[in-house]
Amino acid sequence: MITGAGSGIGRACAVALSQDGFAVVLAGRRLDALQETAALCTGQSLCLAADISKAEQVTGLFAAASAQFGRLDLLFNNAGGGAP
Repeated sequence: MITGAGSGIGRACAVALSQDGFAVVLAGRRLDALQETAALCTGQSLCLAADISKAEQVTGLFAAASAQFGRLDLLFNNAGGGAP
């Protein structure tokens, strides 16, 4: 699972992990950006729009990942904002 997978470092890591054989769960706030990332990935991917500042949405991410793939082997918590 990669949070912030819709652009930048998150997108690059998602693509690299998929090329290494990982099925990737792409998480972020904008589904359209996640779908663009998924189009660049090889193999299986699952796009899940969520705001990780909301606990119930984080719980939903893990439930959906488990339901789709049975387990989670890696979490790259990349979402966040920069300091001014």
